[in-house]
Amino acid sequence: MKTFDIKTGNESTNTELLKTTQLENTPFSIVELDNKYFGTIQNYRLTELYDNAQEAEQELTNFNWNNFTKVVLVLIEIMKSKDLNELLTNK
Repeated sequence: MKTFDIKTGNESTNTELLKTTQLENTPFSIVELDNKYFGTIQNYRLTELYDNAQEAEQELTNFNWNNFTKVVLVLIEIMKSKDLNELLTNK
């Protein structure tokens, strides 16, 4: 995995700043940053920080009105700024 040093902008192979794992058959991802995990859709964070990826995934895939509202608001932002096809194809 290639990473970039935020301070210098140079490519680095010895430090991993963050790791992203796409959840299969969803537009969601789990991001690991400094040994903490959170759920995202594209570049938008949807969940709080968790100590492990399973907790973040459970919260992200838990259907409740709070999560539904977050996703709708993110979709509105994406539609205002980007092509919806990009979201639907997970690019």
